[in-house]
Amino acid sequence: MKMRLSGIAFAVVLVTLVGCTTTQDQTVEATRNQAKAICSYLPTAGTVVDILGLGLAPLGTAKQVATAICDAVANETAGGGQPMVEGVPVRGEFVKE
Repeated sequence: MKMRLSGIAFAVVLVTLVGCTTTQDQTVEATRNQAKAICSYLPTAGTVVDILGLGLAPLGTAKQVATAICDAVANETAGGGQPMVEGVPVRGEFVKE
């Protein structure tokens, strides 16, 4: 009986984790697409994950993160420095439509 409950608990945790990964993947992709639409800049998925991982309320949606990325890229491109969002280096590339 114990083994069966452990198996069920494992299955519940696994399904929960898979759901979170899918949601995070969708948010990352939405953020990348938003940034591309706003400022023709395609941030790396890792950059987006790192920014979302900060858990800051003002950076909780794809649009908010994309806007912060575009602001950082615009400000630092003019100054020649490394674009940063709340201490996270922004990596990616400008893209043509």
